[in-house]
Amino acid sequence: MADPISTAWAALRAANLHKSDALHAQAARFGMTGLVSAGLDVALTWILQVGLGVLGQGWARSVGYIVGTTVATILNRKFTFRAPFSLRRFIAVAVLYFVSWLANVEIYQRVFTWLHEATVLTETPVLLIAYVIAQGITTTINFVVQRSVIFKPPRKPRES
Repeated sequence: MADPISTAWAALRAANLHKSDALHAQAARFGMTGLVSAGLDVALTWILQVGLGVLGQGWARSVGYIVGTTVATILNRKFTFRAPFSLRRFIAVAVLYFVSWLANVEIYQRVFTWLHEATVLTETPVLLIAYVIAQGITTTINFVVQRSVIFKPPRKPRES
């Protein structure tokens, strides 16, 4: 059985989305890199908060977010937006992800606490639900800002 990343990459190539700068192509690549980084992120958050129980919600979520975001940043620059390294872009992405981290951790903690107190769910499903909600909101914002501001393709000159 083929691994999910190879299967997804083959599907992107078959649909000719691996080279396109069209919105749907970039969104597909962003989603694929997001799945990889989110897997690392949520696994690390769960291990630190629930599995080993060594960190509280905010700290475990922060460590997972930093690792996942670092992987996403590298993959998105090289794979999703295919942009060369630039200090300006690096700083812009760092600022965006810092603001996203603040929002993500706050949303995560509020949803986690509310679900944990208001439902009979155990910690693992509560963690996953809170993670998906927080990550979904901040990922959408990150894609829009990165595509429209940070990695915006240069305008082509109009023909007269």
